[in-house]
Amino acid sequence: MKKGKMGFLTVTVLLAGALAGCGGQKNEVPEDTEAGAEEAFVYNPEFYSMDADVMQMEVLGDVVYYCTPEQKFYKMQMKEPYKRETIVLPVFDMDVESVQLQPMPDGSLDAIYRVWKEQAGTGAEASMETWLVNYDGDGTEVFRRDITEIIGLDGISTTVDGQGHLFFRTADNAVVTFDTDGTYKETIRADGIGALMESADGSVYGILYGEEAGYCNGILRKLSWDSGELGQEYTGVLAGNNVADDRENGCLLRFDGEIYRYDLKTQQNEAFLKLADCNITDGSVQQMEVLSDGRILVLLNDATGDGATLAVLTKTAEADLPDYQTVTLAALSASSNLMDAVARFNRQNKEYHIKLKEYYDPALDDSMGREGLEQAYTNLNLDMISGDCPDILNLDDDVIAEYAAKNIFLDLNDYLQKSELEILPNIADAYTFDGKLAALPTAVCIRTLVGRTEDFGNKDAITLSDMMGLPERYPGKKIFAAAPQKLLQYCLTFNQNTFVDFETGECNYNREEFYQILAFCRQFEGDTANNNTSVWGALSDGGDALLYEVQIDAADDVNLLMQILETDSGSCGGYPTLDGSAGHLIEAKDGAYAISAKSGHADAAWEFLESLIKGTGKNFNAEKRTAGFPVEKSALELYFELATENPFDDDDNRRYTLIDIGNILHYVPLPEEAEQIEKLIDSAVVTKGVDAQMSSIIEEETADYFNGQKSAGETAERINSRISIYLKENN
Repeated sequence: MKKGKMGFLTVTVLLAGALAGCGGQKNEVPEDTEAGAEEAFVYNPEFYSMDADVMQMEVLGDVVYYCTPEQKFYKMQMKEPYKRETIVLPVFDMDVESVQLQPMPDGSLDAIYRVWKEQAGTGAEASMETWLVNYDGDGTEVFRRDITEIIGLDGISTTVDGQGHLFFRTADNAVVTFDTDGTYKETIRADGIGALMESADGSVYGILYGEEAGYCNGILRKLSWDSGELGQEYTGVLAGNNVADDRENGCLLRFDGEIYRYDLKTQQNEAFLKLADCNITDGSVQQMEVLSDGRILVLLNDATGDGATLAVLTKTAEADLPDYQTVTLAALSASSNLMDAVARFNRQNKEYHIKLKEYYDPALDDSMGREGLEQAYTNLNLDMISGDCPDILNLDDDVIAEYAAKNIFLDLNDYLQKSELEILPNIADAYTFDGKLAALPTAVCIRTLVGRTEDFGNKDAITLSDMMGLPERYPGKKIFAAAPQKLLQYCLTFNQNTFVDFETGECNYNREEFYQILAFCRQFEGDTANNNTSVWGALSDGGDALLYEVQIDAADDVNLLMQILETDSGSCGGYPTLDGSAGHLIEAKDGAYAISAKSGHADAAWEFLESLIKGTGKNFNAEKRTAGFPVEKSALELYFELATENPFDDDDNRRYTLIDIGNILHYVPLPEEAEQIEKLIDSAVVTKGVDAQMSSIIEEETADYFNGQKSAGETAERINSRISIYLKENN
């Protein structure tokens, strides 16, 4: 079991120290408090690797009990030296599907087994049963009870009162009680019992959610073992996740990234601490408990393949807060992957602390992205020219070139040459401007055009003339799931340099080639655009078009596409090009990262970025299947190694049990399917020079042409004028 002190949470408000350099901030311990003043405190988190995934955790006193998916059982004394012991139980003599532990006050242990039971008769299907088994402190079985008919198969959680009576919450939000010898007592029913909690005095409480409680809040009520009745109502309890007795006079609840304390006397909720300040992300929290001395336990599952982590939050005097240097990371809107990475880095680094600063919240933007994003970039730009500039910037692809042209980024080549990282060459080229590596994504996706091999042949490129000849080649067929404006984007994505000299800013859209493209796109006027570029977009459209624009960001996307298009083989032809070269686009997944040239902590910023890139390979798992493809060679190899592992014994059974929509199933990718994606990644590029503003100009000016209000010549003249002015103003 690995242990480390990895960060601190300040509960009281601290006055920020002056900036030592751009983005660098040092926490300072305040002067001694005046006599009679309340002493400030912090919650000091310590993190312990559990060295395995944890299915469930229970706490009794100062001992943590937990079990793994492999049905191994442990208990851990939560006092120095934090000794962990294996719990040895007899092998249960049935086909066990899962097991749940409940420690009892007398030192014994209840285990709830869900088992497969073979039915008599040839060909009869096996059924499931639920058994309650009690073991004494030596692991000897004391009793077993078949409780299938009492609680069914969907029991959710258990707790125990001070006398050793078992309370079992079921899937229908009832509570079933059992005596100390395992005999059934009664079923307590109420309006939506959503959680159970044992209090410090040995009582059991239930939190009721539903119509009576007002949905957004809950009602806390004591559950009586003797009478089965519900006690006094404590109203207004937050409808949060993970409830635990606070060992004082209330309970703690997790809600929207914070832990709140509910006071039984005042019946009020008070924000207690922010998980992010403890280097814990809300999405990684699996469970929360409180020890008898008030320390808070938070069980974390970051889905990195390293097993669960136990965070122990201890109330500590603020004067013990150590010094650390703050490295600021600016992001428009941080992804959950980024927040997880920041938390993990901070846990492991004693010298530096990453502070995440977000500039844009989509939930608060009534303009649907237009005004809100513009203001976000304005605020970011103001910070970058001030003494409060970030050290690290997480930016979208379409603005990196503009920022790079202003020489505000460090050249990452200087760090990369000293690093063990081996970035894919075309990825590094895509983010290199004037010989300087301006930024790096941690993962990418591929945007391309996909069709059936029987329609296009086994080719990885399509020419512009090929695309424009499709209507004649397939009369009466649905060619695209796109309207004229979207088709124009397809045609220009890799061909803008035919009409624009990006060095001089000169434009020439008054050419026959452009007129032909416009005429080609206009013949599809009235077609409905399918703007969903995920692989499921083709399914929602019916899957009957010849070509679909798709974003490939997961290892099984090729197989999914083949199922949706009802074909045995697919052709990733890409966007059309004049010379027939590959037209696949690289796009950063969750943005790319740059280091400010003004950063006072550039080395620490690179250390974080390097750890971020290294960690992407092992982040593959079925639930985070759209996290994108790693940009580092060894990480990408590891990603595909993990993605193509068959978890089933039967080679013919390759299914993931994730999604079944219209008989479309997730499959473990075959090696040849992974190889096809690897080839796409190797050949994909970023189209430099064309930015969002240019695309917006073309879209605006061609709208009247497609509506029949302007000629091709008039449209080209307007585009020439506006883009020329724009390029000259920004070069």
